[in-house]
Amino acid sequence: MIPYQNLQTLKVVSNCVGFKRYKAVEMRKLNVIGENSKPNSFGFLLNKQIYNANDALRNRAIIKSDFKGCHKYIDSSTYIAHLYAGSGYVTMTGDDWGVIAMVFPNCKDFKELNDHHSTYPFEYLREQNKIYKQNIKNKWQEYQNSQHLN
Repeated sequence: MIPYQNLQTLKVVSNCVGFKRYKAVEMRKLNVIGENSKPNSFGFLLNKQIYNANDALRNRAIIKSDFKGCHKYIDSSTYIAHLYAGSGYVTMTGDDWGVIAMVFPNCKDFKELNDHHSTYPFEYLREQNKIYKQNIKNKWQEYQNSQHLN
């Protein structure tokens, strides 16, 4: 049985202009693991669990996390972009923050870069350069104002 919200979402998404044009794919059984980007990106992009798995309903043994913590480099052997690149695909990391979702400040990420393209330089510039940051803010406000006039 598919929950009502999922049916509604599927209906809306499939009617989006880009869904068919860009041959978008629905990722079934992709679940939320944690409360923010870090645990979810580890599960989806690395096939890693940063929390111990506890099945209290069936009283099963706790499955220990395979996360090594912030002080060790992330193993890229199971990184989805690394696997796709190994199959000949061109890969890109796009994030809306100055660091990738899997790495919080003061944590180590990958020892080697895995992607062919990245938005990291732009996000870093957006966060660090005050003039660039103000320019982005001004553009956003212009866009918002133009939307209200339509």
